[in-house]
Amino acid sequence: MSHAGRSRLSQPDTLRLLWAYSPTDPSNENQISKHTVRGSKSLNLLDPQVNKSSSLPANLLRKDFLNPSVKVPNDSTTYWCQTFKMPALAKKHHMVKFDVVVQPDSVGIVHHVLAYACYTPMNESYEGLGAPCFVGILPSEIVNCRQTFMTWAIGGEPFYFPDNVGFSIGGPGDPVYFVVETHYDNPQRRNDIVDSSGFAVWYTSELRSQEAGILEAGHTVAPSMLIPPNLASFQISGFCNDECTKQALPPQGITVFGSFLHSHMIARKIRARHYRNGQDVGNLGRDEHYDVHYQQIVTLSTPRTVLPGDAILVECDYDSTNVKRMTYVRHASALPCHDHRHVRLPGRLGDKGRDVSRVSLPLSEDRSWRLYECHSS
Repeated sequence: MSHAGRSRLSQPDTLRLLWAYSPTDPSNENQISKHTVRGSKSLNLLDPQVNKSSSLPANLLRKDFLNPSVKVPNDSTTYWCQTFKMPALAKKHHMVKFDVVVQPDSVGIVHHVLAYACYTPMNESYEGLGAPCFVGILPSEIVNCRQTFMTWAIGGEPFYFPDNVGFSIGGPGDPVYFVVETHYDNPQRRNDIVDSSGFAVWYTSELRSQEAGILEAGHTVAPSMLIPPNLASFQISGFCNDECTKQALPPQGITVFGSFLHSHMIARKIRARHYRNGQDVGNLGRDEHYDVHYQQIVTLSTPRTVLPGDAILVECDYDSTNVKRMTYVRHASALPCHDHRHVRLPGRLGDKGRDVSRVSLPLSEDRSWRLYECHSS
């Protein structure tokens, strides 16, 4: 293997695995048939998420949250928002695993699925309500549910929380309602798609010592995102500066244990750089060979601490050489650039803090830190 090849294997980037085999067995070791069945697969060889089922508790419970036979519009892109209610639990539980459920006929149509927790009061009649997102149909209570707690994109695998970490559900202050946003990519504008995809979650009454949340950084979906055609490399960055983290993070900081880099069709590279005192101290996430068809939450080999006053720079490189005109942003398949970092919250169960939404809005003084969000527009 070349030095370049060994270097790539030592980095947590997406790799393209090429495979081939013959449909017939060789008659002897000297008569190997031509390998006519061939293909490729994107994967991350260094991701320790593989085969973690053995570490799950025995009393695990499962709950599926699926879209109710949604008739997908014959538009090239649709974002569908569906409201769900958490299961009624007698006491606090921890979610320790989640995975997407994609219906067989929807493979390739479902591009990504996000789940947003609702920490503000919700009208009970909204349970089960679903409609296209972002078009002014849904009530404001649903539209304002934007605190991400589950993420999946095409090619992703199940996500297992670290053995000492869980996401709190069913406890005081935990969300009762949440919204699942499903992105349907329908370039052929088919009108015969009926979908019941969604999320499956696994949870347990055996509470773990640490609780999880999500820190989201990147570039907002905004008209300022424009990409000229015929460029091999064009970079757009989102910056979460030191003032942002000073307001949003607790004094002892947060521990980042996983990273989900997300963009769309013409993205080629994504980096989430971590700065302290103006110095680059490493990456919170990086993929120099990004594949839009393989988007996986990657567990960091060494968890990293982000402190108040640190800064985060998310850089997305795009290749528009095959695009003939200006790429304009909307909720579609070309541009959005995000890094969703799964974080372990400071302290142990029962520690008090503040809830925050979009950087620094204190919603409550009696709940653990839930979500930290920094965007550049």
